[in-house]
Amino acid sequence: MTSTQYSHLIFTSGSIMNNEVWIPSGENINPAKVTQYSAEWESDFLGGKLAMTIGGYYKSSTDLATYKDGFTNFVGDDNWAAKVETGGIGRAYGVEFLLRKKAGRFTGFVSYSYARSFRKYANINDGNEFPYDFDRPHNFNIAANYRINEKFTLSATWTYQTGLPYTPALGKQYVPAITEEGELYMYECLIYGPRNSGRMKDYHRLDLALTYEYKTKKGRDATWSFSIYNAYFRQNPFFYYYNNTPYDYFLYPSTSNNSYALKLYQVSYFPFLASFSYKVYFGGK
Repeated sequence: MTSTQYSHLIFTSGSIMNNEVWIPSGENINPAKVTQYSAEWESDFLGGKLAMTIGGYYKSSTDLATYKDGFTNFVGDDNWAAKVETGGIGRAYGVEFLLRKKAGRFTGFVSYSYARSFRKYANINDGNEFPYDFDRPHNFNIAANYRINEKFTLSATWTYQTGLPYTPALGKQYVPAITEEGELYMYECLIYGPRNSGRMKDYHRLDLALTYEYKTKKGRDATWSFSIYNAYFRQNPFFYYYNNTPYDYFLYPSTSNNSYALKLYQVSYFPFLASFSYKVYFGGK
């Protein structure tokens, strides 16, 4: 399969949710071209109670776009296209396995995938290929549903994923700069290693749910659902950042204090979340 995309998603590495921008193709930004090959095998066993799927794919991409090194946004610049690095090459490949139990009081599935994704730009990472920001080699899921009776169903899902890549800092240096008032100060800059050469810690969590189904007084199907997200309070990293304090400000060097060592900190969201929902079906399930 071959396709062409005339818009590019540009985002800041390490801060994906904070700065996503779609840019159009144009005079100096070619549309991205993707060629993908895939194959899949599927079969049922034990009279249709079990189903297995095995698949694989390979995808190559050309004319990819991203921010040039040193830029993180397009704010306040009419010549925003000058901040875009073009001509990128990408490749992705993987294999996927899925086993499902479809019948009986106990149902569920087990899935595993091994997937890799890489990018290469002439002026980024010294022209060397690097793992893409969404590269997660291992992804494992197991889900189980147990129907206790006609009204209650208990569910559990466990997810494991390899940690996302990030670019580690090898050291730091202090660069002189001038304020608007003409005063000299030292600005702290990081010295980074190869692009996306580090890995965040692995991601995993357990989700639980209890579902209650019944009929309303008017004979409509209704469902109450009670769920717990991340039941064992796993502190999964959303992103990493460097600082010399655990707070959101830096301590800069001056004549009256010493240099502060930088440390790697982690930001996590939703360590534990409980919720409930109610549904009424007016046309039947």
